Amino acid sequence: MAIARDATSNGVGSAITSLTVSHTSTGSDLIILSSILTLPGTDIVTGVTHDANAETRINTINNDGGANGSQRKYLYYRIAPGTGAKNVVTSTSESATILDANVTYTGAQQSAQPDANNTSFQTSGTARSVVVTTVADNCVVVCGFRRNAGDNGAAGAGTTQIQDDGADGGALYESDPLAVTPAGAKTINVTISVGATDSLACAASIVPAAAAVTTESNHMALLGVG
Repeated sequence: MAIARDATSNGVGSAITSLTVSHTSTGSDLIILSSILTLPGTDIVTGVTHDANAETRINTINNDGGANGSQRKYLYYRIAPGTGAKNVVTSTSESATILDANVTYTGAQQSAQPDANNTSFQTSGTARSVVVTTVADNCVVVCGFRRNAGDNGAAGAGTTQIQDDGADGGALYESDPLAVTPAGAKTINVTISVGATDSLACAASIVPAAAAVTTESNHMALLGVG
């Protein structure tokens, strides 16, 4: 069963300890990924929930108080999120600027996620990237990316931008084509306009649900034969 993108959403707030973003999901075999950014860059996220159910942290990276000020990127996920309009809530232990970008996919395996993950922190050059080495065939690689505020990063080779929160400089990217086959190293590429700036990336690969196998015996049973 192939993975397909379902929906995206995003939100931002300043001087808050909780950010709520509404996200509407449809379809089956769903997974949600939430890309969070906080300023400051200390590890202050105490939880991310979807419809009051906890999401699981995949990875996180900060810039150690770099050129754009102290900031931290996170990537979270939850298998089988509820359909319809539900709230994604990010909570922090202190007042902060919080950015949240979400994406749901249908056709995702409903256990043993994610397949693989990686992070990237870069400080120079206009070409930025993160590499995820997928294990299973036909995974989709998803990346939450933070560039300098107002810098309109563009998707590079083998990459599609699927969400952009505009002036705050955050975006979601995915592999292009969506399914990475054969499995192996996949690079998410982003081109930014200002080279002397920080970028943070948190990425992961998502395993597709197994395709249903029709054997000769159950095919005959379906036809009412035997």
